[in-house]
This record gives sequence, structure tokens and C-alpha cells, in this order.
Amino acid sequence: EYPSGARQRAAVNEALLGHDLMCRTFYHKFVIPQAMRNFFPDLPTPIAEELQANVPDFLWVLEVLNEKLGAQDYVAGGALSIADYQVASELNQLPLWDATIPKEIRIGNFPNVGKYLERMTKVKGYEDNIAAATRLHAFVTGK
Repeated sequence: EYPSGARQRAAVNEALLGHDLMCRTFYHKFVIPQAMRNFFPDLPTPIAEELQANVPDFLWVLEVLNEKLGAQDYVAGGALSIADYQVASELNQLPLWDATIPKEIRIGNFPNVGKYLERMTKVKGYEDNIAAATRLHAFVTGK
């Protein structure tokens, strides 16, 4: 849901834009190189080094989000918004990659993010929302 009040809209927009940056970073610096490595194993792609070099960026985003979700139930405040669908969909991809991603950026290290994702599993439409991420992971990893 998109709120009608200006302050609430601003909070939702901030959450959407901030998380969009994290998602683009994750895809461009992790998912795409991983896919290239899986589909073209002979390419000299230093995946591990690339991931490790980007851990500080991911860590910072997850720490900020963890702190925010320690003070409020949803990413844009106390009420569910459209931003939560996007954020939860993206965050739910991290556990799918646990076997590959650096330990520092696993969801288990961010208890408030974990609680948030648990809350989101109860939201109507949640399963449909994360279905694409699950299919993408299966496609990239061949599993």
C-alpha cells in the first residue's frame, strides 16, 4: 500500500530508493558474476575476490537496515507499505546464496532483519512475491 500522507510517502520512497541501490549492487557485483561463472566455468572471473571486496558495502546496508528494523516493524515505519514487498523480496535472496556469500553478510547476523523477514512471511502475497527470486537462484545455480 502506498500511503496518502506526504511524510509517509517520503518514508516509503526513501526505503524504495535506498534498497534499490543495495539490490542493484548485489545483482551487479554478485549474481551476474556468479551466473557467468556457472554458465562459463572457463572464464577467469575472480568471484571470491570480487565478493570479498564488496562485503563492506553489503555489510553497511544490512547494519543500517538491522538498526532501522530494531526501532520499527517495517522499512518505512510502523505500517506495511509497498517498500516492504520489494525489500523483503530482495532480502530473501540472501539465504538462498548462503553456500556462496561471505559469512559476514548472512541474514543470521542481523536479528532484526531476520525477525522482519519472519513477519513478512505472514503477509498476503508474500509467497508470490519471492517466487521470482527463487526461480532466479535455481536458474543461476542450476539447482
